[in-house]
Amino acid sequence: MRDAGAPAIGGHEPRAVQKALQLLEAVARLGPGSTAREIADWCRVPRSTAYRLLNLLVGDGYLVRVDDLAGFALGRRARELAAPTPDQGRPGPGAVKEVAEDLRRRIRHGVHLVSLAGVEPAWADPDPDHEVTADDPMLRAWHASAAGKILLADRPELLTGQRLARFTPYTITDWPRLLAELGDVRSSGLAVDREETVVGRVGLAAAVRSTTGRVTGCLLVAGRSGRLSPDAPDLIEPVLAGARRLSGWPG
Repeated sequence: MRDAGAPAIGGHEPRAVQKALQLLEAVARLGPGSTAREIADWCRVPRSTAYRLLNLLVGDGYLVRVDDLAGFALGRRARELAAPTPDQGRPGPGAVKEVAEDLRRRIRHGVHLVSLAGVEPAWADPDPDHEVTADDPMLRAWHASAAGKILLADRPELLTGQRLARFTPYTITDWPRLLAELGDVRSSGLAVDREETVVGRVGLAAAVRSTTGRVTGCLLVAGRSGRLSPDAPDLIEPVLAGARRLSGWPG
């Protein structure tokens, strides 16, 4: 219930810190797009209190607003709190190339390394035997492509202003369904394109993380539907193993 008479919360109030942490936990568990009402109810705090604290957390960068969904998502500062302790192990260019080449020898489909460290996905090491272009939907159709879903799952603030365009009859254009899938991607580190960007083509992507835990890229396997099964364990396991070998890659 809304508590219209709740006192204003200042930084000196000890319980405000506990409540703010509760709100962050609620957003993490409920997922991107959680509304203020849902968050308040999950935390069992007055809605007026939740509204004020949510605005403070947005102002400090711990949460971001997802405008199209009238809700909230974890911001950069909150994700950094959960990042593992940095280590010094970063694969060099030769090691990165070796991982991609090893996969190409094992998998008879296109194997690409995609950088997600910049403002947009970019080819870092495209498969020379499977031609791709800079404007390929595998890079540009964020909500439909496997690489794009890896990006959006890690940086939900990019959902702001996104239009769920339909590229094929299989493209997800429903917000609740997309958010549920992004939650699965965030948990598993895997994303799938089921003919959502181009009819007849499917893809599987595995997230690659930097030393701070941030997603900086992905290993992407793409091929013809019917010949490539993105759910097959004999595909998923080597792709995940390759992504782990690339841990620490800055993108």
